[in-house]
Amino acid sequence: MIRKIKKYYIKLSFVISILIIIYLFNIIILRPFPFFKVDYINSINEFNASPFENHTDFYNIDLNKQFIPQRIQDILDRYNNENIYNKIKIATEITREIQENSIGKEIRSIDNIMVDKKIYYEICSESAKIFVSAMSYLNVKGRILWTNGHTVAEVWNGEKWIMTDTLSNIYALDKKENNYLSFSETVKLYPNVNFKKITNKKYSLYEYHSNKKTFQKILKNNHLIFLIPNKYVFSFHTNKKKIARVLNSFNLNSPFVAKQFIGLDKKQKVGNVGIYIYKRFF
Repeated sequence: MIRKIKKYYIKLSFVISILIIIYLFNIIILRPFPFFKVDYINSINEFNASPFENHTDFYNIDLNKQFIPQRIQDILDRYNNENIYNKIKIATEITREIQENSIGKEIRSIDNIMVDKKIYYEICSESAKIFVSAMSYLNVKGRILWTNGHTVAEVWNGEKWIMTDTLSNIYALDKKENNYLSFSETVKLYPNVNFKKITNKKYSLYEYHSNKKTFQKILKNNHLIFLIPNKYVFSFHTNKKKIARVLNSFNLNSPFVAKQFIGLDKKQKVGNVGIYIYKRFF
């Protein structure tokens, strides 16, 4: 009898262990950004609110000009008094020029964000980081959005956030009014959207107009729009930050708070694993 009871509890413990492993695999391995503390925002107006209304430091970038090549500073300085779209154009051209020479495997930090060397990655998130840094140099607020399989930038044009996908070299505009759109508006309105080139300058890089299906697939299947404070976008991927990030995910008062727009037809909540586990078990 005792032996049967022991066998029963051993089997039960095994089943529970398997279920726990599956549960943890689902919320930590499969779930993007598991150890971020996240505010879920359902209102598109709230998510796209002016960067000057609340938490203006959320969009600050601590650029140190001594780490920006003088050649790039000279180019950007000539555009300080230009309109927003000329600033976007030159920042995109600088970004794509830098990325054209990037064939390595290293991730950029804030101290080498505009350094033109071959050792760095040529990927969408790096392109977005270079671009928002160049726009910050020009005193324009920018932000980076992580989505399903892609990363895009947005800038504040004085009235609203507009998508500036420097990897794809496109803006998005609605077909009806021909107004510039944010990424969240683009996803919600798609396919009633037109795409316009930011620059006509040619680079040996991917462009939307040369391969439309890739970006269209991202828009059709997108259920993630995730935003990290600018002060963390250059360091959240580094190994030395991982332990601190895990601990912060259990800290209900942590100042590190990302944002996720969940007002999509398709959505998958991410982050908050630490807080979720804490609330469930403690």
